[in-house]
Amino acid sequence: MPFLILCLLLQQRAKNSIETPPVRLAHAPQIMITSVMIGAMTSEAPPGSSPPTASARLSASPCARMVATMTVWLLAALATGVSTAQTAPAPAQLSVQPMFGSLKTDQVAVRNRPQADAPVSFVFRRAGMPVLVLTEQPNWRQVRDWEGTTGWVPADLVSLRRTAIIARGGEANGAAALRVSDRTDADPRALLETGVIVGIIGCDGRWCRVSTSGLRGFIEQQNLWGVAETEIVR
Repeated sequence: MPFLILCLLLQQRAKNSIETPPVRLAHAPQIMITSVMIGAMTSEAPPGSSPPTASARLSASPCARMVATMTVWLLAALATGVSTAQTAPAPAQLSVQPMFGSLKTDQVAVRNRPQADAPVSFVFRRAGMPVLVLTEQPNWRQVRDWEGTTGWVPADLVSLRRTAIIARGGEANGAAALRVSDRTDADPRALLETGVIVGIIGCDGRWCRVSTSGLRGFIEQQNLWGVAETEIVR
């Protein structure tokens, strides 16, 4: 902006000099500036053409050209800024490989989008319930439960502690046997019904050693939801 003001002042002085030739010695610097500008503009006229008028010489002055050039630069910069603002990418989503975790409390509101003011779809009411974490966003986790229900919960309410839920049983009554060792002919320590939550101590791909209600034992891995069928957990 200061450069433009200086340019315009020089242009006005040049115009005044053309319209009223200076006669006093005190105006010598003004005469020199005007003479240089007029000389430069006159030299651009093609041979044989009539001398340009004062207004034409002013419009063709280097100052005018500089102002025009700077205007083009400013317009280009503004256009680039608008284009950049319009094409700015949305914040990246922290996508992760689906992994199992568990809920920390017995009161976890599940929302239909990762915002605190989003409507609550339902509420998980079982602490330690296993969930599959599908996607991560800052402060939020998209999870799925063993029945296939999906929604967003606060990230600080999801733990990496591994748990599982009895999803099916191999016994006649539909229960899963908690056995004293990792063999199908081992004595059952307890029969666990569908929906019972157990803590995972370890899994070898066929059997999981688990704990529930003060009891420890082995359950066939295929009967659990919260661990992949052949996953090894240490």
